[in-house]
Parts: sequence; structure tokens; C-alpha cells
Amino acid sequence: MKIIANRIKGIIVEIGGDTTKLSKALEGVNKNIKNTQTQLKDVEKLLKLDPTNTELLSQKQKLLADTIGSTKTKLETLKTAAEQANTALANGDITQEQFNALQREIAETSNTMEQYNGKLSDSNSTSAKLKTTISQQESELSSLKKQYIDVVLEQGNVSGLGNVPKANSVINDYYNNNNSRTVNQTNNSPKSLSRLEIYRQTRNAFKT
Repeated sequence: MKIIANRIKGIIVEIGGDTTKLSKALEGVNKNIKNTQTQLKDVEKLLKLDPTNTELLSQKQKLLADTIGSTKTKLETLKTAAEQANTALANGDITQEQFNALQREIAETSNTMEQYNGKLSDSNSTSAKLKTTISQQESELSSLKKQYIDVVLEQGNVSGLGNVPKANSVINDYYNNNNSRTVNQTNNSPKSLSRLEIYRQTRNAFKT
């Protein structure tokens, strides 16, 4: 923040009819950007430990959107100052060094906004892939439930159907315990159990 303040030190800008120092005009938006970036770093740190946490992903997307919005506001203010700086330079109100520093500040702010746009795009993609994976798992779980009932019927175990809810719990537990790791691999889906394995699991459930 000190480097930025030094770059635009002494530059005056007129915004909405009010004349003020550029550093003063950017004070509020710089504070918002700093606060949002602090929160974003915290969320990103937690996501490294729990990359499939949908709540954290949602927070990251919102914080990135907020940062982009504030950075855009800052960039617009800098560009307004740059337009006026041309006249100020010609009149000798600012030095060539100040003018060049302002151009560098614009370039840096523009690059920063592009970086955050890229991060937001990546975050949106990750969130979409995670939702697809979860949906696929739910679909496969539903298919497993149907498969084990079919196996029971094929084995003539009709009398055991009263224990279907318990067998259903067995399948849920088996699925969750053996395939939860696949949530972190958003491009993969858990493999379905063989019909023989389904039968073995459900048969044991019916016996108890």
C-alpha cells in the first residue's frame, strides 16, 4: 500500500465536481480491497485442507466477485486521473515521473483484475465439477439400491424383504466408506459394486 501511495503522491483529480488528492480518492476502495483479500486468503487456506467444502467454495466465489468489483472501481478512478494528468503534465502541475508512475499503477491494477477474473473462472469451474460428481454419486447410489433389491428377488429371498430398510443402510454405509475419497477427484466417478458383492452385503443384513 505504501508503494502505491508513493506512485500517485501529489496527483490531484477531479471526480464528480470535487477536487481531491488521488490517494485520498482511492482510500476507501483500497481499504475494501485489502479487507476482502485478507478474508480470501483465509478461505483459500481452509480450502487446501478441505477442497470439496461447498460453503467455502461459495465464500471464495463471492469474495473474488467483490474484489473484482472494487478493483474495477479503482481502475476507473485511475483512468479518470490519467485523462486529467495529460493536461496537468502539459501545464507543469505534475512531473513526467509522476505521470509515468500513474501509468504503471493503471497497468498493475488492470493486471490484478485480470488475475482475479481468472481465479473466479477457475473457482466456478471447480464448483460445477464438484456438483456434477455429487450428482453422479447420488445417481449411482440410487442404482445400487435398485440392484440389491433385484438380487434379493432373484435369489428368492422374498421373505427377507421386511429387512430392506436395514439392507439399504448397509449399502449406504458401504458406498460412503469405500467411495467418499472420489469426491476429491472431480473427474472420476465411484465404481458400482458387483451384483455378487451386493448380494453378499444384503444377505448378511437380512440374517441379522
